[in-house]
Formats: sequence, C-alpha cells, structure tokens
Amino acid sequence: MTPFCIQVLRNQQHITHNSMQICGELEGMVWLFAQMETNAVSVERLKEYTEIEQEADWTSNNSPSR
Repeated sequence: MTPFCIQVLRNQQHITHNSMQICGELEGMVWLFAQMETNAVSVERLKEYTEIEQEADWTSNNSPSR
C-alpha cells in the first residue's frame, strides 16, 4: 500500500470519527429540547388544573343499600 493510500485511509477514519461525534452531539441536543418541551407541558398542565372550577358535592336521593 502506498503512503498516499495510507494517508487517505487515516483521513477517512478521522472524518468518520468526527461525523460520529457530530451525530452524538445532535442526538444530545434533540434529547435536551425534548426534555425541555416535556417540562414546559407539565407546567402548562399544572396551571390549567389549578384553574379548573371545582365540581359540586355529589348528592343522591337514594339511601345506601344494605
């Protein structure tokens, strides 16, 4: 194998390693944004639940069965 071919293979390995690092970083960013969205939705739901009008007490004209 010529020195040129060896250098090309080394460059390809370096590029592959960098590509894998970039993919890992992007995956981490997507996960982080998904977590942030989940947390934001949780806060929105809590806010909505605190604003729900309370239902009236349940009453019945029937006496309890024995």
